[in-house]
Amino acid sequence: MFTRKLIFILGLLTSLGGSQSMYHAYGLGMHFPAQDGATLGISGTGLIPAYRFGLSLNNPSTWNRFMFSTLSSAYSGLRVDQLSSSVRNEISGLDRLQFIIPIKGKYGFGLGIKPYSQQKFSFTYESGSMILDQDTLTLSKEFSGRGGISSLYTGISFPISEKDQVGIKFDFLFGSSRFTNNLLIDSDRFQTNSRHFYSGTVLNVYLSSNRFKLFNKEIHTFASAGLTLSPLTVHKTTNQLYQDINNNGIYDIYDFPDSVSEEISTTLNAYSPQEFGFGFDIGITESVHLLSEVYVWKNGANVTADFSILDDHIKQWTHMNVSLVSFASPTPKVWYETFHFRTGAYTRKDEFLNNQNSVIELGASLGFGINFGFPVNQIDIALMAGERQMGSTKTESIRRLTVSVNLTDIWFIKRRHRN
Repeated sequence: MFTRKLIFILGLLTSLGGSQSMYHAYGLGMHFPAQDGATLGISGTGLIPAYRFGLSLNNPSTWNRFMFSTLSSAYSGLRVDQLSSSVRNEISGLDRLQFIIPIKGKYGFGLGIKPYSQQKFSFTYESGSMILDQDTLTLSKEFSGRGGISSLYTGISFPISEKDQVGIKFDFLFGSSRFTNNLLIDSDRFQTNSRHFYSGTVLNVYLSSNRFKLFNKEIHTFASAGLTLSPLTVHKTTNQLYQDINNNGIYDIYDFPDSVSEEISTTLNAYSPQEFGFGFDIGITESVHLLSEVYVWKNGANVTADFSILDDHIKQWTHMNVSLVSFASPTPKVWYETFHFRTGAYTRKDEFLNNQNSVIELGASLGFGINFGFPVNQIDIALMAGERQMGSTKTESIRRLTVSVNLTDIWFIKRRHRN
């Protein structure tokens, strides 16, 4: 019976239809800038400062303005529900770990680690049946994947004039993903496993300026541009099809056949990100500010879709947001002046390499932060809610919660002696 089933397997692995559209299954996963609680509270990407006035944990051109060394971490949970079905995709985990050091009030240095793209999905093709030698076989197919690309990054900032600051950041990309492709024929499971290993380097340059005014109010502007120094290389290993007799998801001595071969391939220039952003901050009052930004991310490589079960990838996404922030007072006199309040709304458009239908995402966010201790530590909490319209029929709802903790001290800063 095994031999007869095996004859049909290779064709069935590509012929079963009706798969669910999973956002994280496109290309090498879903990419978005790692967001701390302050950035998520304004629905931003990190380009415009929302952590404190003039300070962004994600924008290196502001790091030399930090008063104290800052150790920052963030934990996020993301849930994506397809409204037309019961499919749910959930991811949670550490979103970033970062250390920023101001140097003599003029320079800034930072390093950290964060997710760059994420993959975690699992879906099942529609079940079917076929008759073979008067036997009716029930067929179904499962595909799952998890992992993604991470970034170990470092950056510096320095002034180029009294009103202009520059930041430079290097993202050293690395990571891996695991994928499982299952074909179930009656109660028998046939499986192939593959794994991807990633490596590449991205450079981003940032500029912040306060040289412009509108109606006698100072406008702080921010811009960024990124390019790929070393396009992502993908090393792929795939094992031969086998029957997973004990249904444990991995190949072992109990499976059939007794041994399986492994194919190894390397793809150069598999992923080549380019980024452009512009934003501004206008002070309505001393503490209340209007913020807005536009950010565009592109993938210059055309082979990324080859790594997706959906045979497609996001070639470009554009993010726009507008927000209001009430910053905490640097010298609070009452308890509520130690709070930051943030709210924002955004739109994001994703365009695919092969699919002519773009994805439109609309959403809003709300967040707050509280300063405590000395020098000035800070906790930020934000919640974002939105919807994705995929073509005309497929709609997803998104919920994201982020909590970040920022601890400050005078580490690596020369201490003054107290009398």
